[in-house]
Amino acid sequence: MSEHIFMILIAIVIGVLAGFGAVGIRFLVDEISKIGFGGEGKRLIDNIRQTPWYIVLLFPALGGLIIGPIIHRFAPEVRGTGVPEVMISVLQKGGFMRARVAIIKFIVSAICIGTGGSSGREGPVVQIGASIGSAIGQFVKLSQNRLKTLVACGAAAGIAAAFNAPIGGALFAVEIILMDFGFTQFSPIVISSVVATVISHQFGGNFATFLVPPYEPANYTDLINYLHLGVWCGVFAFIFLKTLNLTDRAFEVLPVPSYLKPFFGGLVVGCIALWRPEVMGFGYDSINEVLNNQMIWGIALILIYAKMFATATTLSSGGSGGIFAPSLFIGAMIGGVFGHLANQFSPLAVGTPGAYALVAMAGFVAATTHAPITAMIIVFELTNDYQIILPLMLVCIVGTIISSKLTRESVYTLRLFSRDVTVQKSSQINLLKSMYVRDNYSKDFETIPDKASFNEVVNVMVNKSDFYFFVVKEKSDLVGVISLANMRTFLFEGEDLQSVVIAWDMANQNFQKVTLGDSCHEALEKMKMDRAECLPVVDLIDSTQIIGQIRRKDILDAYQQEIETQDLASNLANRIFKRNQLQQSHVMDGFSIAEVHAPKQFWGKTLIESKIRRKYEVEILSIKQSRDEGRYVRIFPKAEYTIQPEDHLIIAGEEEKITVLQNLT
Repeated sequence: MSEHIFMILIAIVIGVLAGFGAVGIRFLVDEISKIGFGGEGKRLIDNIRQTPWYIVLLFPALGGLIIGPIIHRFAPEVRGTGVPEVMISVLQKGGFMRARVAIIKFIVSAICIGTGGSSGREGPVVQIGASIGSAIGQFVKLSQNRLKTLVACGAAAGIAAAFNAPIGGALFAVEIILMDFGFTQFSPIVISSVVATVISHQFGGNFATFLVPPYEPANYTDLINYLHLGVWCGVFAFIFLKTLNLTDRAFEVLPVPSYLKPFFGGLVVGCIALWRPEVMGFGYDSINEVLNNQMIWGIALILIYAKMFATATTLSSGGSGGIFAPSLFIGAMIGGVFGHLANQFSPLAVGTPGAYALVAMAGFVAATTHAPITAMIIVFELTNDYQIILPLMLVCIVGTIISSKLTRESVYTLRLFSRDVTVQKSSQINLLKSMYVRDNYSKDFETIPDKASFNEVVNVMVNKSDFYFFVVKEKSDLVGVISLANMRTFLFEGEDLQSVVIAWDMANQNFQKVTLGDSCHEALEKMKMDRAECLPVVDLIDSTQIIGQIRRKDILDAYQQEIETQDLASNLANRIFKRNQLQQSHVMDGFSIAEVHAPKQFWGKTLIESKIRRKYEVEILSIKQSRDEGRYVRIFPKAEYTIQPEDHLIIAGEEEKITVLQNLT
């Protein structure tokens, strides 16, 4: 079985499990809601309005009291939306997530949302699906790159099943979780999304998430209003992020144990719900009202910030739920208010408030997540109406631009920023942390005695190609660094001053240095502190003894080479090790990786006895070993492995050397 087919089969399994997870959490939320709010009405909001006030107040607090200890004891990472934890698993943990996360997230999210917590089910299903993907990948012992792919498969399946939007789910995984549209393993992600959507249709019903009326096409003059709506979405997204930040800080300093904080968060949400019960749960009923022009614009205006504060309180206190559905809710309210004002005061308006609300749902999601493509596609899939695409594109892009200008962080990276994690650069930083000074430094460096005169220093610098020179004492002790920038100060001084200045005077004596054990990431950070392009490499025991230098250019060149190597390895993985197929893959100029049948003269000899490496100057990467019925398995042999007649050798080396070995077969 080829690796690609193997990944697709696993993606199907993940899609099935994530699809059932989405269906299951929807069912469990409904059942828990019926316990507290009854089930007489057809809509949750009607049931809440008919519920006694003390239950509305205390039921969310009871949910927080139940989930707090569970989260604290079994899986603290399920606190909040869960999407930032999935992002960290991909960017910093090689796709590793604990299997228990799926179960705990399923239980606590259903309880939190079902008891009235202001959050959505999309974030939980993303983390559930991602955890399932990671668990399966760990079970079959896949590499980190493949494990990340399965995590993305689970995340995509979660969004797809939640919204019946397979394309949106796939793009969510690529744009938000992986943050890489050049990702090579895209097929399994799409397969998981499709399968999860099918499961959701089959067992959860093939119905639209929202009751979207026919969209009235906007004329070109009406696009000006949509441009303004995009600005509104960007500004309100900034307000929402600030609200989340403030509530995070408030609950951090709250002097109670962490497992009790969800109780107080639920109590606050209950108080808000006594005033505006629409803030509880998903809020889909209220979204449908505003989409169908059935909500008073003044109420929609109040609900914008009421939902912001209720959602921020639920998640900051330690509750478990998604932020995607609340973002859709807030966006719909923003669009409803804007649409009403546009129809009242703008002669350009042709759309109904519901039409503006529909577009603003995508615009606000784009502005909060900084993922405009995902937001556009999900709302487009909800409507299946091409007429909406121009307003969608305009509002999503403008909203994202405005929000990005006001704040660097998205709703998902905001939590990571507080942990000193820079998501946009973490993959590069991880790679640099795995690269060390000892592998990239140069032993060729120039020194200048500390008592050298000004003219002697100038002569050395003129006759050498380096830009940095290290000042040493008589015993070769490093005491300073001279760069061309240091020299510039003294070049324009008078001859009298130049005659008394020595190297010690010109040197920067407060400089950074690195050792062989430091990472390239640390070296670059120190260069940044000194605004230098080069650092001295000193002995680990005696930091005054210089043993080399490392340049910024050397690090960046090595980094680029490592990136190319990883891309090359990923591409070659699908081109090599194919059953019963001898082939040669060109790697770079004069270098190849090839599969050859074991030459007869090596049969029965160990790898040591065959002396292949010494005689033919090639490396044996692995061996394809024949099994019954023509099957092959790939092994990584030890030196004492005995070569068998049916073995195929996977070798790497210069193409001329490989040709010589191939001619022996």
